[in-house]
Amino acid sequence: MIDHIDIATVNLQRAAAFYSSLLAPLGYTLSDQQPTSIGFQGSSGKDFWLSAKPTLELPHFAFRAKDRLTVATAYQAAMAKGAKSRLGPGLMPHVHPNYFAAQVYDLDGYLIEFASHDAELV
Repeated sequence: MIDHIDIATVNLQRAAAFYSSLLAPLGYTLSDQQPTSIGFQGSSGKDFWLSAKPTLELPHFAFRAKDRLTVATAYQAAMAKGAKSRLGPGLMPHVHPNYFAAQVYDLDGYLIEFASHDAELV
């Protein structure tokens, strides 16, 4: 399951207006506005984000894992197949207190994240 997608934009307000209009018929609402990012909420939660960047970069895809062990297992599987690590498995309290994730760059340079929102221990 996709947890969230984050795409870069050089003009955050312009992109927010654009995506607000086209995502509204799909049930999305602008739900989180920060100086450098904007989140949209759909039926599955805040799963679409825009991030202000000075230059465009490839999008960031996060897959939802059922638990922290699955995050670590997916990370190890990616590394075994040639991914490059960006962030090993661990808590990301700046997202929320239970957010446990790992990030890799795939073979084409896409940022892939594995994320669990549960409070359980590994």
